[in-house]
Amino acid sequence: MQIEMFECYKLKCLNVVN
Repeated sequence: MQIEMFECYKLKCLNVVN
């Protein structure tokens, strides 16, 4: 899960995770 989160972070998709 950490890797997926990290990738999302790169795509600026942190909003989706939040």
